[in-house]
Amino acid sequence: KDLLPGVKVTLTLEEVTHQSTPGGVKFPWERHNMPLYKVLGAPSSPRVARLGKTDQVKEMTVLTILCKYDDYGPDYITERQAELDLFATPSDVGAGRFHGSMADMTKLATYGKVILPRSKAKTVTVQMGSKWGSVTNCPIYDFARQALQKVKEQHPSINPDDFTSREFFLPNRPTGGCDGWGGRGALGCAHPSVLPNPGGCMAWYRVGGSFIRAHELGHNLGLMHGGGNNAGRGSTFV
Repeated sequence: KDLLPGVKVTLTLEEVTHQSTPGGVKFPWERHNMPLYKVLGAPSSPRVARLGKTDQVKEMTVLTILCKYDDYGPDYITERQAELDLFATPSDVGAGRFHGSMADMTKLATYGKVILPRSKAKTVTVQMGSKWGSVTNCPIYDFARQALQKVKEQHPSINPDDFTSREFFLPNRPTGGCDGWGGRGALGCAHPSVLPNPGGCMAWYRVGGSFIRAHELGHNLGLMHGGGNNAGRGSTFV
């Protein structure tokens, strides 16, 4: 808990097993068929890489993917709206209607040291080639792997591994087991100390809007929930 963003840590791991809970409820690693490890040691390096006093501008590039299944899609958002939520400027909307965007907020909050360049972003829709109605247990990393492969197949001019963060917009009805959250984002993979970190980040959404985009991409940038470790998954602010 005392580690700062950018600290390099070498973990010594041991693979372990864990007895399932009564009633057949599976843990997340069981649902996703992933190994479970115990940390035996974690000596940290004293060198801390931070943004610090530098004139270098760091770029966070974003690939937005709308995942359309054979039976359902993310009907709550369009490619155009997805782009505006991230990059809107006063010229994109009517007079008096501009309330900010993720790119605008990030540039202001970092005094121009971190930017989301609109010219280097892409927004695409992919045909997933399967039925969402048959999805259970919300395997978000499976969604991501499938969608990234579909981008390569259906949009060959785009290499998804070139982007810092890859966003995945999923259907929200039926839930596919993804109950209880509107968005999820990996933490710290786009911290300014590691940008541009191509292929390093992912975020998932079941609702649209500039607020939730800023929230999940904020996690990518290294921001935790405003209430700290006790805030839980339901915390709104980072």
